[in-house]
Amino acid sequence: MATTMSPLTTEELHHFHKTDRSLFRFLIFKLRRDITQSLLVMALWLWLEHIGYPNLIHTIMQLKNQPSLVAAAVDEAAACLIFLETENFSSGLGGGGGGGLFLTKKLIQRDISIRIFHERRYTALAGIKSILKNICSRIFLDILHGNKNILQKRNKNNNHHKNGNVLVITSSKKRHNSNFTNLSTSPGFRHTFFGDIIDMMMTPPPQLVEASSSNLGLLHENNIWNGKRPSDDVCKEDRTMFLTFSRGFPVSEKEVRELFGDECVESVTMGGGGGNDGRQKLYAVMVLKKVATVDRILNGKRIAKHQINGKHIWTRKFEFHSYC
Repeated sequence: MATTMSPLTTEELHHFHKTDRSLFRFLIFKLRRDITQSLLVMALWLWLEHIGYPNLIHTIMQLKNQPSLVAAAVDEAAACLIFLETENFSSGLGGGGGGGLFLTKKLIQRDISIRIFHERRYTALAGIKSILKNICSRIFLDILHGNKNILQKRNKNNNHHKNGNVLVITSSKKRHNSNFTNLSTSPGFRHTFFGDIIDMMMTPPPQLVEASSSNLGLLHENNIWNGKRPSDDVCKEDRTMFLTFSRGFPVSEKEVRELFGDECVESVTMGGGGGNDGRQKLYAVMVLKKVATVDRILNGKRIAKHQINGKHIWTRKFEFHSYC
């Protein structure tokens, strides 16, 4: 006879992520790190654990009696987040023996370099964003909401005294009707990819606050992903690329699918030509099935050139006006 499991409550989810919650509190209260920086650092560490670097957070938490080491690990993670923003790999921390992650490499006792955030840039962005939405918004919201007065006061002080360790995440959308207004506004680096998600957590709508204290309807924490990895839980915009073709060398949709693998392509929309008058299509918008394919196609470049049947195809990530 099959047994039925009770849905996972928020309290059980908090217990499952007890170490993560303890480390988050340690960052914002003991180390007094910037709130938004701490959220992103925790999301990045959780993403690393999901892709094959287990027990990273547990290992860092064991260093709580050595705050300077924890702070150094945060600095390395923050450098990775900043690195995700750059288009020029040579300007990052990729040089040198440890690839800029000397302490992290020592903590996990495995080889890891900041180069991973170059080679898997869009996979990392999508994965971190997914963890922010699916995990951090559920396990950290009560900490933010329950300490809003303290955090607002400290943030106000930070606006008057610049802190070199601050990483600011701002949104293109302004919010006014919340107890968390301006909580995430402080001097520092602007990270454009996660602004709306952080803003939502800092200014939670009533339904999100209510959901954070109610039964989640999950049978297991892993059901958040439904058997997928965080980077699989992405919107179409994360998986969309823009292709351009050379005038005089017409490229067909069939050739596009053949070049990038029909099994990897969700859809191709050809454009730049005039309806059915036979004029050459000069560009295409291609939606892929997985964000990892974006990284494979670009291979660390902003614009990558490919060739099929003697015809060149230039590819880049499609830039939407707002990031989902």
